[in-house]
Amino acid sequence: MTATIAFNNDMGREEKKTSFVHMRAVGKSYSQISEEIGVSKSTLSNWNSDLEEEIASARAIALDALYEEFFMSKERRIRLLGEQLKRLDEELRSRDLSELSTDKLFGVHMQYTLALKEEFVEIRPLPDSEVRSLKKLKG
Repeated sequence: MTATIAFNNDMGREEKKTSFVHMRAVGKSYSQISEEIGVSKSTLSNWNSDLEEEIASARAIALDALYEEFFMSKERRIRLLGEQLKRLDEELRSRDLSELSTDKLFGVHMQYTLALKEEFVEIRPLPDSEVRSLKKLKG
């Protein structure tokens, strides 16, 4: 019976360590973590030293997820701007260019064109040193 209690306490401790790693990876302070999982700040400091690699790996994964979320929203913005630009192009082609309101339409067209240009991101391959660093993190 005593062995079962010790085993359960160890499991609780491991779960707390796992929670600690995830919380540190997203930037929570020792105070916040201590309050949430009920472990002293000094213990958390020791865990931080022991689990530094796991925290770095979890942080890289969290950052990758944020990047993916940002990229996806950026992709949606580019798609939306492109669709609006196509619609404006179609409308401009159908207009008599002598109409005054066409100037306003050209202005909106330019705004969408500039907004779409601002969304452009030049994609460059990572330097070998960064590729090696990422491979080490995924380890």
